[in-house]
Amino acid sequence: LSVSTVTPRKNHLRTLEAAEHLWREGVRFQLVFVSGYSSWDAFNDALARLRDEGRPVRVISEVDEDTLWEAYRLARCTVFVSLVEGFGLPAAESLSVGTPVVLTNYGSMAEIGAARETPRRGRRRLNVLYATQYRTRPPRFRIVVNDQALVTRDYAYFVENQLRRRLGLEGAPVIID
Repeated sequence: LSVSTVTPRKNHLRTLEAAEHLWREGVRFQLVFVSGYSSWDAFNDALARLRDEGRPVRVISEVDEDTLWEAYRLARCTVFVSLVEGFGLPAAESLSVGTPVVLTNYGSMAEIGAARETPRRGRRRLNVLYATQYRTRPPRFRIVVNDQALVTRDYAYFVENQLRRRLGLEGAPVIID
């Protein structure tokens, strides 16, 4: 499930490419985009080609709130691979109903990672797998890493301070799970 407007910055062509790769490997699933009308030719052409090949991909242009929440609950996962936003409402909504989210390494978390080397122990290095903001009052973030034991107190404070600075949360309580 992918919920967003269809524009190049939302990276939907990459989602279609990844889905096509998985279908070729025999993974069975349906890809559903919940979005408004798309005038983006490259996306529409790729979508038409996949449909012509019999791939299970759909675009639903209008849904009410109840249907959207049911889609989040029924999805195996959601995909939020925008090239611009590092956090987004669809990811938070998906996580709020227990549906995992596939995110990119762009946006705020990529910027934070580039600002300072992550901790390591021997040959093991801390790797942020994904991050999302899933509440707003107070701001609450879920950050999933490859090995929780590699997170040092110093690095956790660094990430918290970077989130505050980059997202304009100075003076606000911030919770990171």
